Amino acid sequence: MRISYKRIREREETLDDLRRRRRSTGAKSESAEKKLAKMGPENKGLPGQTDLLEKLRQEMRSMDTEIVMEESKLGDFKRQ
Repeated sequence: MRISYKRIREREETLDDLRRRRRSTGAKSESAEKKLAKMGPENKGLPGQTDLLEKLRQEMRSMDTEIVMEESKLGDFKRQ
């Protein structure tokens, strides 16, 4: 029984870490979006900032998928 609780706690900690990384990436994305909004079309850093923002958004989407999958796996593991 104790081993099962340890495994559950480990999985929950992993899920919490993933959620923390998602929030951090979301904050970075918001910052990049604000910076991009301030830039004009003639700015040299515009393409780089646009690429960074798209990369962060893609990373957030993949993390969202991972979080949902991990939540369902954790629920299945707890029922087991």
